[in-house]
Amino acid sequence: KGVATYEKIMELPLKLKVEVLRARNLIAADANGKSDPYCRVCIGQKIFNTSVQPNTLNPEWQQSIAFINEHLSPFALLQDSESSAKLLLLGYLVIEVWDHDFGNLH
Repeated sequence: KGVATYEKIMELPLKLKVEVLRARNLIAADANGKSDPYCRVCIGQKIFNTSVQPNTLNPEWQQSIAFINEHLSPFALLQDSESSAKLLLLGYLVIEVWDHDFGNLH
């Protein structure tokens, strides 16, 4: 029985899929009473932006973002018995909604 190591785990095809679907009742950031929202999704040092949805407070993005091995570190390997190990992602996922015109976080 082999013990899983960080190196062995990083060889696995690790993938985290984030689906950004929609937002509702956002705060108006523009003078016309609307916003031009987009989502910023961050994990580690990687940042992905959805498309901008102009003039709406209820955007529909319907976008998927896939984070693969090189985006998913650092990891810690927790050994809870001789034959099993659990992988714990030490980082965190951040999802923010911004207004395109001003870059203001809402």
